[in-house]
Amino acid sequence: MNVEDFGYFAFLVVIALIAIPIRRSRKKKKKQRSRNRYYSTYNPQVAHQTYQQQVQYTMTPRSTFDMENLLEDLKLTDAPVIQRAINGFQVETSEDHRYSLFSEIKIIEQQNSFLKVYCTLRKIIPSSLEIRRRSSIVVQAQNEIKIPQLDNFFSIVSEHQDMWFAILHNHELIHRFENLKDHLEFLYISEDHMVAIVDKDYAVRPMLDLTLVLHENLRDLAGDVSEYHVEQLKCYNCDDPFDPLEEVCDKCGAQRPRCMICYLDLKPSDKQEVVKHPCCQIYSHKHHILSWLKKNNKCPNCHTDLSHWSKKLLLQ
Repeated sequence: MNVEDFGYFAFLVVIALIAIPIRRSRKKKKKQRSRNRYYSTYNPQVAHQTYQQQVQYTMTPRSTFDMENLLEDLKLTDAPVIQRAINGFQVETSEDHRYSLFSEIKIIEQQNSFLKVYCTLRKIIPSSLEIRRRSSIVVQAQNEIKIPQLDNFFSIVSEHQDMWFAILHNHELIHRFENLKDHLEFLYISEDHMVAIVDKDYAVRPMLDLTLVLHENLRDLAGDVSEYHVEQLKCYNCDDPFDPLEEVCDKCGAQRPRCMICYLDLKPSDKQEVVKHPCCQIYSHKHHILSWLKKNNKCPNCHTDLSHWSKKLLLQ
């Protein structure tokens, strides 16, 4: 063996003496990590600590609006009952409060950062009123009320067009609607409940004030609205009554009967004009789903091809 070969052999030995301990150390650390994972999975104490960390993470408030500030803005910090949640709250109002029309007010932040407001009314509204931002309309609804000052911003729909047309021509109401044109996405009032969607927390109070003025004008026009007879919403599957905020029937588990296109509640008297989708068993007004299928032959809920079914509907 010459000098060059001996030098190369010595170099390999040195490399091996360095590399082998490093490799063994890596294997040992990898094995220890595997043991730790196994131990944390099956050891009750470690598993509980891991669970507590996960719970603490999931329970971290993710709301982007200031609940305390909103409660103060609505003068509800001293409400009889305040139930707080991760992304909102629910309050019960007293009968001498500014918002005494609403027995309960529930405000929840949705994943898209919009605020959804549910209210239970102490007085019954004899006719439903639905207001949507004009840009969100897919199919133009029937019974739409045309208010020139608001037509560019909102689609306003009601069964009793003449009554609401007279109410909505009030200058104060038009002014309030114009102030909310950039923030109000949806407002629906019917019987003893109200649902609204706004994009900012500071728009909640003007929206509730708007509802109060709507109710005052309705009362002046129609008298004591609490005496009106209204048709109760019932499950299409078992005829069990629906509560104002109930989305699933507590008797049979069926979904709330609501048109998938216009999102209005479907009352028992609407049954003749309502069809059930064969694909996912949801409901729609017949003329609404036909208008939808003319532009898109797929179900708006589950995206099943309904072109064959639409031909049958035209023949019925």
